[in-house]
Amino acid sequence: MDNYNNETYVDYDRSRAAGLSAFMTRVYGWMSAGLAISGVTAFLFLIFVSPLGIYRSPLFSLAAIGVQFALVIGLSAKLKTMRPATAKTLYCLYAVVSGITLSYIFLVYSGMPLVIFKAFLMTAVFFVTMTIFGMTTKSDLSGAGRMFMAALVTVIIVSVVNFFLGSALIEYIICYVGVAIFIGLTAYDTQKMKSFYITSSESAGAEMTSKAAIYGALQLYLDFINIFIYLLRILGRKR
Repeated sequence: MDNYNNETYVDYDRSRAAGLSAFMTRVYGWMSAGLAISGVTAFLFLIFVSPLGIYRSPLFSLAAIGVQFALVIGLSAKLKTMRPATAKTLYCLYAVVSGITLSYIFLVYSGMPLVIFKAFLMTAVFFVTMTIFGMTTKSDLSGAGRMFMAALVTVIIVSVVNFFLGSALIEYIICYVGVAIFIGLTAYDTQKMKSFYITSSESAGAEMTSKAAIYGALQLYLDFINIFIYLLRILGRKR
């Protein structure tokens, strides 16, 4: 009888491990798809739209940023009630709009392709390292996650104030702090997705798990993009 119970527990653990692996693969797959969509959109926008001078319109850039915020808030607030297909569509739409705003950055650093490559490579190394840490650590990162979110709010406020002050030193400090915050959030968001699957996947059902994978992909996408942008500003400033 004990052997039967032990075999049952082993089979259950193996099944849950396989399910977690499949879930996280789906999260990273959607995240990678979002990055690819944004990259292609940025490239096409630079080639076909930038010659039209649309970058000179502040209203266009503000509208693009506004749409990004609206999509993130919409996905976060309505995730439980929306259909998986809707969540996937909104995520892909966000990746497209994000690609448009990224094209502005690539235009600024168009004369420094090596800097862009180094920033992307460093981002990839940081991201992979912290996702592995988030998946394997036995420590609860929820407290650190709250700390990083509070720090992020502080950075946003200081950035708004510095927009009017125009201090290069403050901006430089913000970039380094921003990198540290989103590196930490990468580990936290990874562990959060892992914890969701272990504790809630069975009760949530297949549909909610599918939508959670999209939401997790969005969180990790934002971590990756923000690390990349802050590193690009640091390396670009050194040049």
